Order: sequence, then structure tokens, then C-alpha cells
Amino acid sequence: MTEQLLAITEETKYKDTLSLHCLWVIKGVLRPQLGKVYLTQLCERDERAVKSEFVKDGFHFMDVHMGEENKREESNQSERNEPKQEKSKDPVEKILSGDARLIEEGEKEILSNRSEQIKRLLDIVKDTALRTKNRPAVVAAIELLGELRAAETAPELAQMLLFGNKKDIHDQRKMKEPLPPDETSPAVAALIKIGIPSLKPVTEQLLAITKETKDKYSLSLHCLWVIKGILKPQIGKAYLTQLCGKDERAAKSEFVKDGFNFMDAFMFEEKKPEESKQSERSEPEQEKTAPKPVERQETAKEEPNWLLPGLIIIGVVIAGVVIFSLLRRRKA
Repeated sequence: MTEQLLAITEETKYKDTLSLHCLWVIKGVLRPQLGKVYLTQLCERDERAVKSEFVKDGFHFMDVHMGEENKREESNQSERNEPKQEKSKDPVEKILSGDARLIEEGEKEILSNRSEQIKRLLDIVKDTALRTKNRPAVVAAIELLGELRAAETAPELAQMLLFGNKKDIHDQRKMKEPLPPDETSPAVAALIKIGIPSLKPVTEQLLAITKETKDKYSLSLHCLWVIKGILKPQIGKAYLTQLCGKDERAAKSEFVKDGFNFMDAFMFEEKKPEESKQSERSEPEQEKTAPKPVERQETAKEEPNWLLPGLIIIGVVIAGVVIFSLLRRRKA
């Protein structure tokens, strides 16, 4: 190929195309950088190469392709570095970063690798310092434990019922517009998602409430909200009834007694939309079965009845004939 390149002169047919093809082969075999070195050594060894303008063009050809290769290499390097930087961060570290995008990525990674991450998430929840320094991280960890249905963490989450999304929850009775507990307390929402395994620790939390307990009303509300969320109001009421029969603490607890009213209120609320739907479903049926109203038809104008007057006239005529005949007989 080098001999072919050195043999090209000004008189060679298709000299530019031929030289380009020769240089392309050299570049393809040696790559641009080594190709340039090869042409340099060629000029030192062969006078034809020194005098050939096509070899000189080869240096420029190699420089151009070296620049292009460098650009591609830099681009590839940056692409390789970005994933490394992301991969270098542990999913739990991404949650602790406070960055919304990294938190979302960390959540996806944790959900795909459940068993290895639950313990580390629970460590975040237990870290009392993080609860004040990095509340979003603790909230995200609690929410993830709910998404993972991590039943083994329910006892710890039951201790976090008054840990709010933005601040700790105190006496909700003083709030002008209290929000539902599952919207303000990540632990309530997580325990409901975990389901039946949450009942025991939440029930124990409810039974442990006394008149001296701090924020007792809010705490009992959150416990009852979890029970309602898992069992629904009707079954929740039955559950409290059974609890009172089995545990003396429940029978004596005013907060458990309040739970009956709580469940009744929600049973009533659930009946309202059900009755409304029932009435909406029955209305069309009533419309179908109801007799159609009789449409008033316009009666045609009655034609005059000539029968009665005709009979009267006939009667008068007959009477006249009879009278006339009687008078004639009397004269005769």
C-alpha cells in the first residue's frame, strides 16, 4: 500500500482518490497517531516520500482524524464517568443526599433490592439526630419501608406515629383544619400498607396510652386510623369488641371506647355514598317500571246529534194525525 502511495504522481489517473484510499488503509491499520509516525519514518527512509506531495497531505489527513478521535474519546470518557459517579453512590446515600432526583433513583434501587436495604432504612428511622437534621430522609425511609411491606419494621414504625412529614404532630384538636393522619404521618401510611402485621404493635401502642401520655388524643387517633385503614370501619369495630373481651386493658381504656364511636362515625360516612349510589341505581328502574302517564288526546269536536229532534218531530206528527182522525169521527 505504501508503494502504491509513493508511485502516485501528478500524471496518475484519479491521483487524489487513489492517495485518499491509500492513506485510509494506513489509518485503518495503524490508527491516526501511529499512522503519522509511520509517514514521518517513511520520509526519513525514502526520498520519494520526502518529495511526494501526497505523502505530505497524509500528515494533514492523520491530524484531522486524530482530532476527531480525541473528541470521541473525550465524549466516551465523560459518558463512562457519569454512570460511575452515579453508581459510586449507595442508594441509601442518595436518599440522605436530600436531592429530589437522587432520592427518586435511590428509592427505585432499593425497591429492586429489598432484603439488603431494609436494615439500613430502619437504621435511618432509628437515628434520632437525623429526625431533626434531615427530616426528608427519615420520611423517605419510612415511606420506602411501607412500599417494601417490611413487616419486621412495624414495631419501630408504630413508635413513629406522631413523626410528621414537615414537623412533629401534637394536639390535633387545636388545629383549624386537621388533615387525615395518613397524609401528615408517613408512619401511618406505611403501617396501613404493611397491613395485618401492623395490627399487633399498633394495638399495643393504643393500649399503652393513659391520661398522662403526651399528645394522647393525637396518638390514639393515629392508632385507630391505622386499624381502620387495615380492617375498614365495620371489621375494625368487631376487632375492638374482641379486644375488649380478651384484654382487660382494652375494656378499661377510654381511648378504646372512643374507638367504637370513631368506627361508627366512619361506618355512617361509608353508608351515605352507598345509599346515594343505591338511590341512583333504583331511580332508573322506577322510571322503567312506572306506568306511562296517559297522554291527553285532543277529542274531535262532536257532530250534532239529530236523532232526538227527529223523534220529537215524528211524535208530534203522529199525535197530530191521531187528533185529526178523532175530530173527523166526532163530526161524523
